[in-house]
Amino acid sequence: MGLFNLLKKKDECFCKYVIEFPFKACELNDTTKEMSGVDAFKYLNEDKKKDICSNFEYSNLQNYFDDIGKKIINMKMSFIIKGVIHIEVFMREDLDEISKEKLLGFIKGQLSDGWGEDEFCFSKHGTKYQLLFWNNDDWYIKYI
Repeated sequence: MGLFNLLKKKDECFCKYVIEFPFKACELNDTTKEMSGVDAFKYLNEDKKKDICSNFEYSNLQNYFDDIGKKIINMKMSFIIKGVIHIEVFMREDLDEISKEKLLGFIKGQLSDGWGEDEFCFSKHGTKYQLLFWNNDDWYIKYI
């Protein structure tokens, strides 16, 4: 299991968990030709980033997650710094350690086998690239 980054903030009516991880890109027709997230970030315009984040937020992924999904109020995605994706998960209640691992496993699974399989593409000098949210082991957790 890779490292995860989970930021936790407790509020009066909800708990917020934040998952962060670096992303990559690869040529659409040749997955062996990869580009770092830092480089890919340069070629993603603001509209494309907004479209990807909106797609994630309106996908209602929590509906596919039986037990913990019922505790999720909302999830938001953003590109916070070059090459890093930031996902905020607003929960109805705090999670124990096992549930945190399940939540992280669920998000990682959706970004690799579910939602993340969509082709989120951009062009660089006439070559089409696809964003990869799942092809790394550098997920990490922090608590605040």
